[in-house]
Amino acid sequence: MAERIILPIVFLLFSASCSVAPRSMHCSDIQLTGQWSANLKADSFQYVVAGTIVIAGQSGKTSLVGTSEEGTEEPIDYDLSSLTASRDSIHIVFAPIGFALAGTCPSKDSLTGSFRVPHPPFPDIHGTWIMRRTP
Repeated sequence: MAERIILPIVFLLFSASCSVAPRSMHCSDIQLTGQWSANLKADSFQYVVAGTIVIAGQSGKTSLVGTSEEGTEEPIDYDLSSLTASRDSIHIVFAPIGFALAGTCPSKDSLTGSFRVPHPPFPDIHGTWIMRRTP
């Protein structure tokens, strides 16, 4: 009889002590409006983009600077062409050349993923990005 009582209690104590990994936020549940610090880094060569993206509703504006491996800087100041947040992903497109960011939402203040930029006549530039909400 004591075994019947003790075993369920041991199981409950063991279950309560196990931690559950936090899940990513649903991108569609996040209030994206505001200013975000953005950092993009190419995978195959030295090309970085850094600055801010201000989001207002379903639109926004970039204030970024792209820096090549030679140290050449180019301003990337454009309206967002597209901003889509679904349950498990976010997609942002901007600039006439078509910077395309696709990613997830690990928290309400952090977005991360991969990007692609056409680079004619050369192969597309691929890399990773992260955005953090700024106060």
